[in-house]
Amino acid sequence: MSQRRLTAEQASLLMIACATVSLMGVPGFGHYESPTGPLTGVVLGPSGRGLSNVEVALFDDARSSLVELTTTDRNGRFAFLQAPRRFDVFASRPNDPRWCGSWVLDRRLDTTSALELHLSPGRALDLRVTDARGGPLARAEVRVLDTGAESAVVARLATDEDGRCRVHVPRHADVMVLPPAGEPALALCLLAEMGSKDVPKERTVVLPDARLLSGVVRSASGDAPEEDRAGRCVVAWDPTGSTWLGWTVTNEEGRWRMAVPAEEVLLRIADPTGRTLAWEGLVRVDDGSHELAPVLAAERGLRIGTPAEPIAARVWLLDEGTGVWSWGRRTDREGRLATSVPDPFSVVAVPSSGARPLEAWDRAARDGPLQLVDENADRVP
Repeated sequence: MSQRRLTAEQASLLMIACATVSLMGVPGFGHYESPTGPLTGVVLGPSGRGLSNVEVALFDDARSSLVELTTTDRNGRFAFLQAPRRFDVFASRPNDPRWCGSWVLDRRLDTTSALELHLSPGRALDLRVTDARGGPLARAEVRVLDTGAESAVVARLATDEDGRCRVHVPRHADVMVLPPAGEPALALCLLAEMGSKDVPKERTVVLPDARLLSGVVRSASGDAPEEDRAGRCVVAWDPTGSTWLGWTVTNEEGRWRMAVPAEEVLLRIADPTGRTLAWEGLVRVDDGSHELAPVLAAERGLRIGTPAEPIAARVWLLDEGTGVWSWGRRTDREGRLATSVPDPFSVVAVPSSGARPLEAWDRAARDGPLQLVDENADRVP
Protein backbone atom coordinates (compact mmCIF):
# COMPACT_ATOMS: atom_id res chain seq x y z
CA MET A 1 0.00 0.00 0.00
CA SER A 2 1.59 3.34 -1.00
CA GLN A 3 1.63 6.00 1.75
CA ARG A 4 2.32 9.71 1.17
CA ARG A 5 4.84 11.34 3.44
CA LEU A 6 4.59 14.86 4.90
CA THR A 7 7.35 16.74 3.10
CA ALA A 8 9.19 19.75 4.55
CA GLU A 9 7.33 22.08 2.17
CA GLN A 10 3.94 20.63 3.15
CA ALA A 11 4.83 20.90 6.83
CA SER A 12 5.72 24.58 6.40
CA LEU A 13 2.42 25.28 4.64
CA LEU A 14 0.51 23.52 7.41
CA MET A 15 2.28 25.59 10.07
CA ILE A 16 1.48 28.82 8.22
CA ALA A 17 -2.17 27.76 7.83
CA CYS A 18 -2.51 26.90 11.53
CA ALA A 19 -0.91 30.20 12.55
CA THR A 20 -3.30 32.12 10.30
CA VAL A 21 -6.34 30.34 11.73
CA SER A 22 -5.24 30.98 15.32
CA LEU A 23 -4.85 34.72 14.59
CA MET A 24 -8.44 34.73 13.31
CA GLY A 25 -9.56 33.64 16.77
CA VAL A 26 -10.98 30.22 15.89
CA PRO A 27 -11.63 28.47 19.25
CA GLY A 28 -9.13 25.75 20.15
CA PHE A 29 -6.40 26.52 17.62
CA GLY A 30 -4.65 29.23 19.60
CA HIS A 31 -3.70 26.83 22.42
CA TYR A 32 -3.23 23.62 20.43
CA GLU A 33 -0.05 21.67 21.08
CA SER A 34 0.73 18.79 18.77
CA PRO A 35 1.80 15.51 20.42
CA THR A 36 5.57 15.09 20.52
CA GLY A 37 7.87 12.07 20.51
CA PRO A 38 10.51 10.34 18.37
CA LEU A 39 7.77 9.13 16.00
CA THR A 40 4.74 11.29 15.14
CA GLY A 41 1.95 11.16 12.60
CA VAL A 42 -1.62 11.91 11.62
CA VAL A 43 -4.67 9.78 10.76
CA LEU A 44 -6.88 11.24 8.02
CA GLY A 45 -10.40 10.42 6.88
CA PRO A 46 -11.73 10.34 3.30
CA SER A 47 -12.17 14.14 3.25
CA GLY A 48 -8.57 14.75 4.32
CA ARG A 49 -9.51 15.88 7.83
CA GLY A 50 -7.83 14.44 10.91
CA LEU A 51 -9.78 11.74 12.76
CA SER A 52 -9.94 11.91 16.56
CA ASN A 53 -10.00 8.97 18.98
CA VAL A 54 -8.36 6.57 16.54
CA GLU A 55 -6.36 3.80 18.20
CA VAL A 56 -2.79 3.64 16.82
CA ALA A 57 -0.55 0.67 17.60
CA LEU A 58 3.22 0.50 17.11
CA PHE A 59 4.73 -2.95 16.42
CA ASP A 60 8.24 -4.21 15.79
CA ASP A 61 8.98 -4.98 12.15
CA ALA A 62 7.97 -8.64 12.54
CA ARG A 63 4.55 -7.60 13.89
CA SER A 64 5.19 -10.03 16.75
CA SER A 65 5.51 -7.53 19.61
CA LEU A 66 3.31 -4.54 20.51
CA VAL A 67 5.70 -1.72 21.42
CA GLU A 68 3.23 1.05 22.28
CA LEU A 69 -0.46 1.94 21.97
CA THR A 70 -1.82 5.47 21.73
CA THR A 71 -4.88 7.47 20.55
CA THR A 72 -5.14 10.41 18.18
CA ASP A 73 -6.06 13.86 19.54
CA ARG A 74 -8.88 16.04 18.27
CA ASN A 75 -6.87 16.93 15.15
CA GLY A 76 -6.02 13.32 14.31
CA ARG A 77 -2.39 13.59 15.45
CA PHE A 78 -0.45 11.11 17.54
CA ALA A 79 3.05 10.48 18.87
CA PHE A 80 4.93 7.50 20.27
CA LEU A 81 7.33 7.93 23.17
CA GLN A 82 9.55 5.11 21.94
CA ALA A 83 10.20 3.46 18.60
CA PRO A 84 12.36 0.59 17.31
CA ARG A 85 14.67 1.13 14.34
CA ARG A 86 12.23 -0.69 12.05
CA PHE A 87 8.54 -0.80 12.74
CA ASP A 88 4.96 -1.26 11.53
CA VAL A 89 2.01 0.93 12.58
CA PHE A 90 -1.70 0.02 12.60
CA ALA A 91 -4.57 2.52 13.00
CA SER A 92 -8.16 1.45 13.66
CA ARG A 93 -11.45 2.30 15.33
CA PRO A 94 -12.12 -0.91 17.29
CA ASN A 95 -15.42 0.44 18.65
CA ASP A 96 -16.71 1.31 15.18
CA PRO A 97 -16.23 -1.68 12.83
CA ARG A 98 -17.57 0.30 9.85
CA TRP A 99 -14.09 1.78 9.44
CA CYS A 100 -11.34 -0.32 7.86
CA GLY A 101 -8.02 -0.36 9.65
CA SER A 102 -4.86 0.86 7.93
CA TRP A 103 -1.23 -0.30 8.10
CA VAL A 104 2.06 1.46 7.47
CA LEU A 105 4.54 -1.36 6.93
CA ASP A 106 8.30 -1.73 7.10
CA ARG A 107 9.36 1.81 7.98
CA ARG A 108 12.73 2.90 9.36
CA LEU A 109 13.07 5.44 12.16
CA ASP A 110 16.14 7.06 10.63
CA THR A 111 14.31 7.90 7.38
CA THR A 112 10.81 8.63 8.71
CA SER A 113 9.95 12.10 10.05
CA ALA A 114 6.17 11.79 10.13
CA LEU A 115 3.56 9.16 9.30
CA GLU A 116 0.30 9.60 7.44
CA LEU A 117 -2.40 6.92 7.67
CA HIS A 118 -5.79 6.93 5.99
CA LEU A 119 -9.02 5.37 7.30
CA SER A 120 -12.21 5.02 5.32
CA PRO A 121 -15.53 3.23 5.79
CA GLY A 122 -15.53 -0.21 4.21
CA ARG A 123 -18.10 -2.02 2.12
CA ALA A 124 -20.57 -3.90 4.32
CA LEU A 125 -20.67 -7.66 3.83
CA ASP A 126 -23.11 -9.91 5.70
CA LEU A 127 -21.89 -13.46 6.25
CA ARG A 128 -23.69 -16.53 7.50
CA VAL A 129 -21.35 -19.36 8.47
CA THR A 130 -22.62 -22.97 8.54
CA ASP A 131 -21.28 -26.51 8.56
CA ALA A 132 -21.79 -28.90 5.64
CA ARG A 133 -25.26 -29.84 6.93
CA GLY A 134 -26.45 -26.22 7.09
CA GLY A 135 -26.19 -25.85 10.85
CA PRO A 136 -25.15 -22.35 12.01
CA LEU A 137 -21.67 -22.01 13.52
CA ALA A 138 -21.47 -19.64 16.47
CA ARG A 139 -18.12 -18.07 17.46
CA ALA A 140 -16.49 -18.79 14.09
CA GLU A 141 -13.59 -16.37 13.57
CA VAL A 142 -13.74 -14.01 10.59
CA ARG A 143 -10.57 -12.20 9.48
CA VAL A 144 -10.46 -9.40 6.90
CA LEU A 145 -7.17 -9.15 4.99
CA ASP A 146 -6.27 -5.99 3.10
CA THR A 147 -4.46 -7.21 -0.04
CA GLY A 148 -3.69 -3.78 -1.48
CA ALA A 149 0.05 -4.24 -0.83
CA GLU A 150 1.36 -6.84 1.58
CA SER A 151 -1.49 -8.97 2.84
CA ALA A 152 -2.32 -7.81 6.37
CA VAL A 153 -5.21 -8.50 8.75
CA VAL A 154 -7.22 -5.31 9.34
CA ALA A 155 -10.21 -6.75 11.26
CA ARG A 156 -11.08 -9.80 13.36
CA LEU A 157 -14.66 -10.61 14.36
CA ALA A 158 -16.75 -13.58 15.55
CA THR A 159 -20.13 -14.88 14.40
CA ASP A 160 -23.15 -14.67 16.71
CA GLU A 161 -25.30 -17.58 17.91
CA ASP A 162 -26.99 -17.73 14.50
CA GLY A 163 -23.65 -17.93 12.70
CA ARG A 164 -24.01 -14.39 11.37
CA CYS A 165 -21.47 -11.60 11.17
CA ARG A 166 -21.27 -8.24 9.43
CA VAL A 167 -17.80 -7.19 8.25
CA HIS A 168 -16.63 -4.06 6.47
CA VAL A 169 -14.03 -4.72 3.81
CA PRO A 170 -11.65 -2.39 1.94
CA ARG A 171 -11.52 -2.21 -1.85
CA HIS A 172 -8.94 -4.99 -2.11
CA ALA A 173 -9.70 -7.64 0.45
CA ASP A 174 -9.83 -11.35 1.14
CA VAL A 175 -11.93 -12.79 3.95
CA MET A 176 -10.81 -15.85 5.91
CA VAL A 177 -13.33 -17.80 7.99
CA LEU A 178 -11.98 -20.19 10.63
CA PRO A 179 -14.01 -22.78 12.56
CA PRO A 180 -14.86 -22.15 16.22
CA ALA A 181 -12.24 -23.20 18.75
CA GLY A 182 -12.59 -26.87 19.61
CA GLU A 183 -13.96 -27.87 16.18
CA PRO A 184 -11.07 -29.88 14.65
CA ALA A 185 -13.40 -31.67 12.23
CA LEU A 186 -14.03 -28.49 10.22
CA ALA A 187 -11.75 -26.78 7.71
CA LEU A 188 -11.31 -23.05 7.18
CA CYS A 189 -12.50 -21.17 4.10
CA LEU A 190 -10.85 -18.34 2.16
CA LEU A 191 -13.00 -15.91 0.14
CA ALA A 192 -10.92 -13.97 -2.39
CA GLU A 193 -11.53 -10.43 -3.72
CA MET A 194 -14.51 -9.68 -1.50
CA GLY A 195 -14.12 -5.90 -1.75
CA SER A 196 -15.35 -5.75 -5.34
CA LYS A 197 -18.70 -4.05 -5.96
CA ASP A 198 -19.72 -7.09 -8.04
CA VAL A 199 -19.65 -9.34 -4.96
CA PRO A 200 -23.12 -9.83 -3.41
CA LYS A 201 -23.56 -8.09 -0.05
CA GLU A 202 -24.82 -11.31 1.55
CA ARG A 203 -22.91 -14.57 1.50
CA THR A 204 -23.34 -18.01 3.06
CA VAL A 205 -19.99 -19.60 3.92
CA VAL A 206 -19.92 -23.38 4.34
CA LEU A 207 -17.00 -24.80 6.33
CA PRO A 208 -16.44 -28.30 4.92
CA ASP A 209 -15.90 -31.43 6.98
CA ALA A 210 -12.23 -32.14 7.44
CA ARG A 211 -9.70 -34.72 8.53
CA LEU A 212 -6.91 -34.06 10.97
CA LEU A 213 -3.45 -34.00 9.42
CA SER A 214 -0.40 -33.91 11.70
CA GLY A 215 3.33 -34.42 11.69
CA VAL A 216 6.72 -33.10 12.72
CA VAL A 217 9.40 -31.06 10.97
CA ARG A 218 12.84 -32.49 11.73
CA SER A 219 15.99 -30.42 11.96
CA ALA A 220 17.83 -30.09 8.68
CA SER A 221 21.07 -31.12 10.40
CA GLY A 222 21.65 -33.32 13.43
CA ASP A 223 23.37 -30.59 15.44
CA ALA A 224 20.67 -27.96 14.84
CA PRO A 225 19.16 -26.66 18.09
CA GLU A 226 15.57 -27.55 18.90
CA GLU A 227 14.32 -23.98 18.57
CA ASP A 228 15.28 -23.98 14.87
CA ARG A 229 12.29 -26.28 14.27
CA ALA A 230 9.75 -23.85 15.72
CA GLY A 231 7.87 -21.30 13.63
CA ARG A 232 8.01 -23.19 10.31
CA CYS A 233 4.96 -22.52 8.16
CA VAL A 234 3.26 -25.70 6.86
CA VAL A 235 0.75 -25.07 4.06
CA ALA A 236 -1.66 -27.58 2.50
CA TRP A 237 -2.82 -27.42 -1.13
CA ASP A 238 -4.87 -29.74 -3.29
CA PRO A 239 -2.72 -32.32 -5.21
CA THR A 240 -2.44 -30.01 -8.24
CA GLY A 241 -1.16 -27.11 -6.14
CA SER A 242 -3.91 -24.78 -7.37
CA THR A 243 -6.31 -24.66 -4.39
CA TRP A 244 -5.22 -23.54 -0.94
CA LEU A 245 -6.64 -25.75 1.82
CA GLY A 246 -5.08 -24.47 5.05
CA TRP A 247 -1.95 -23.70 7.00
CA THR A 248 -0.38 -24.03 10.44
CA VAL A 249 2.87 -23.23 12.26
CA THR A 250 5.18 -25.68 14.03
CA ASN A 251 5.61 -25.56 17.82
CA GLU A 252 8.86 -25.68 19.81
CA GLU A 253 9.23 -29.40 19.07
CA GLY A 254 8.61 -28.93 15.37
CA ARG A 255 5.17 -30.55 15.59
CA TRP A 256 2.15 -29.34 13.66
CA ARG A 257 -1.49 -30.23 12.99
CA MET A 258 -4.30 -28.88 10.84
CA ALA A 259 -7.72 -29.85 9.52
CA VAL A 260 -7.98 -30.34 5.75
CA PRO A 261 -11.02 -31.21 3.58
CA ALA A 262 -9.22 -33.82 1.46
CA GLU A 263 -7.77 -37.34 1.54
CA GLU A 264 -4.56 -36.34 -0.24
CA VAL A 265 -2.77 -33.00 -0.05
CA LEU A 266 0.34 -31.27 -1.31
CA LEU A 267 2.32 -30.03 1.71
CA ARG A 268 4.74 -27.15 1.49
CA ILE A 269 7.10 -25.95 4.24
CA ALA A 270 8.50 -22.42 4.31
CA ASP A 271 11.22 -21.32 6.74
CA PRO A 272 10.90 -17.66 7.87
CA THR A 273 14.55 -17.69 9.00
CA GLY A 274 15.82 -18.56 5.52
CA ARG A 275 18.21 -21.23 6.86
CA THR A 276 16.59 -24.06 4.92
CA LEU A 277 15.06 -24.37 1.48
CA ALA A 278 11.32 -24.53 0.92
CA TRP A 279 10.07 -28.13 0.70
CA GLU A 280 6.99 -29.81 -0.75
CA GLY A 281 5.61 -33.32 -0.93
CA LEU A 282 2.38 -35.21 -1.67
CA VAL A 283 0.95 -37.01 1.39
CA ARG A 284 -2.18 -38.98 2.29
CA VAL A 285 -4.09 -37.76 5.32
CA ASP A 286 -4.78 -41.24 6.72
CA ASP A 287 -1.12 -42.34 6.67
CA GLY A 288 -0.52 -41.30 10.27
CA SER A 289 1.95 -38.68 11.46
CA HIS A 290 4.16 -37.26 8.71
CA GLU A 291 7.86 -36.58 9.25
CA LEU A 292 9.15 -33.75 7.07
CA ALA A 293 12.82 -32.87 6.66
CA PRO A 294 13.79 -29.55 5.04
CA VAL A 295 17.15 -29.22 3.31
CA LEU A 296 20.08 -26.97 4.20
CA ALA A 297 21.69 -25.03 1.35
CA ALA A 298 24.56 -22.62 0.87
CA GLU A 299 23.81 -19.10 2.09
CA ARG A 300 24.08 -16.26 -0.41
CA GLY A 301 23.80 -12.51 -0.08
CA LEU A 302 21.17 -10.50 -1.95
CA ARG A 303 21.03 -6.72 -2.27
CA ILE A 304 17.97 -4.83 -3.48
CA GLY A 305 18.86 -1.42 -4.89
CA THR A 306 22.33 0.08 -4.58
CA PRO A 307 24.46 1.10 -1.58
CA ALA A 308 23.58 4.73 -2.33
CA GLU A 309 19.87 4.02 -2.89
CA PRO A 310 18.87 0.85 -1.04
CA ILE A 311 15.34 -0.49 -1.50
CA ALA A 312 13.47 -1.99 1.45
CA ALA A 313 11.58 -4.96 0.07
CA ARG A 314 10.14 -8.38 0.76
CA VAL A 315 11.97 -11.07 -1.22
CA TRP A 316 10.78 -14.46 -2.49
CA LEU A 317 13.00 -17.15 -4.01
CA LEU A 318 11.74 -19.83 -6.41
CA ASP A 319 13.48 -23.20 -6.50
CA GLU A 320 13.48 -23.84 -10.25
CA GLY A 321 14.10 -27.54 -9.67
CA THR A 322 11.01 -28.15 -7.53
CA GLY A 323 8.83 -25.15 -8.37
CA VAL A 324 8.49 -24.22 -4.68
CA TRP A 325 8.57 -20.61 -3.43
CA SER A 326 10.38 -19.62 -0.25
CA TRP A 327 8.96 -17.61 2.62
CA GLY A 328 8.90 -13.88 1.76
CA ARG A 329 11.58 -12.24 3.91
CA ARG A 330 12.36 -8.57 4.40
CA THR A 331 15.70 -6.99 3.64
CA ASP A 332 17.58 -4.96 6.25
CA ARG A 333 17.70 -1.15 6.07
CA GLU A 334 20.54 -1.34 3.54
CA GLY A 335 18.46 -3.49 1.18
CA ARG A 336 20.49 -6.61 2.07
CA LEU A 337 19.38 -10.14 2.84
CA ALA A 338 21.32 -13.33 3.55
CA THR A 339 19.39 -16.52 2.83
CA SER A 340 19.68 -20.11 1.59
CA VAL A 341 19.56 -20.20 -2.19
CA PRO A 342 18.54 -23.20 -4.35
CA ASP A 343 20.29 -23.96 -7.62
CA PRO A 344 18.98 -22.82 -10.05
CA PHE A 345 16.66 -20.15 -8.63
CA SER A 346 14.58 -17.08 -9.48
CA VAL A 347 13.98 -14.06 -7.26
CA VAL A 348 11.14 -11.55 -6.95
CA ALA A 349 11.45 -8.47 -4.69
CA VAL A 350 8.35 -6.41 -3.84
CA PRO A 351 9.36 -2.92 -2.59
CA SER A 352 7.64 -1.77 0.61
CA SER A 353 6.89 1.53 -1.11
CA GLY A 354 4.44 -0.20 -3.47
CA ALA A 355 6.69 0.33 -6.51
CA ARG A 356 6.90 -2.18 -9.35
CA PRO A 357 8.36 -5.57 -8.32
CA LEU A 358 11.95 -6.35 -9.30
CA GLU A 359 12.58 -9.77 -10.86
CA ALA A 360 15.39 -12.04 -12.01
CA TRP A 361 14.65 -15.48 -13.42
CA ASP A 362 16.52 -18.77 -13.82
CA ARG A 363 19.77 -17.82 -12.12
CA ALA A 364 22.56 -20.13 -10.98
CA ALA A 365 23.63 -20.13 -7.33
CA ARG A 366 27.12 -18.65 -7.07
CA ASP A 367 29.48 -16.97 -4.63
CA GLY A 368 29.18 -13.27 -3.95
CA PRO A 369 26.10 -11.12 -3.39
CA LEU A 370 23.46 -10.71 -6.09
CA GLN A 371 22.34 -7.13 -6.73
CA LEU A 372 18.85 -6.47 -8.06
CA VAL A 373 18.20 -2.94 -9.27
CA ASP A 374 15.80 -3.46 -12.19
CA GLU A 375 14.52 -6.39 -14.22
CA ASN A 376 18.05 -7.81 -14.51
CA ALA A 377 20.27 -9.15 -11.74
CA ASP A 378 24.04 -8.87 -11.88
CA ARG A 379 26.77 -10.20 -9.68
CA VAL A 380 28.44 -7.52 -7.55
CA PRO A 381 32.22 -7.79 -7.26
